[in-house]
Amino acid sequence: ATTNSTYCRNIELEGDAALGKGKLDSARSRSGLAEAGLAEVLTDAVDLDDAIVKVEGVNLEVLPVCRRPSNPSELLGSAKMRECIEELARRYDRVILDTPAALGLPDSKTVCDLCDGLLMVVRADKTSQQDLEMVLDMMDRRRLLGLVLNGAHMDQGRYGYTA
Repeated sequence: ATTNSTYCRNIELEGDAALGKGKLDSARSRSGLAEAGLAEVLTDAVDLDDAIVKVEGVNLEVLPVCRRPSNPSELLGSAKMRECIEELARRYDRVILDTPAALGLPDSKTVCDLCDGLLMVVRADKTSQQDLEMVLDMMDRRRLLGLVLNGAHMDQGRYGYTA
């Protein structure tokens, strides 16, 4: 979290690109805090306001994924999804679409097309350069804001940044 995020209204659409359960959402759904989520909003089963969950202790609200719909690809590519993102963008300073690995998911390009910018997370010693390049070719590289490298083991005696 940054100092800037204290003053911004943030919302996260969490879950996988196929409208599956996200980690944060699963915990909320089990605890009864989220009864409806993105799929229910997109199918007009609930209002957007009724599906948003406030995360206590941080400046974040979440639109969870509670139930997997029978037609996730159609919902993600729908005009209703685009309208939902546009409405959230009017209400919040940041709208974060948190998805799992883009490689091999048919909905990745659809989700990427909804975003102004992309921040990719790659795992050291797991994500190959070939896989990374394949994902970048699939997406609009101009939207790439940066990469986050997870799982890197840095030399304890060294401090700084590496290229």
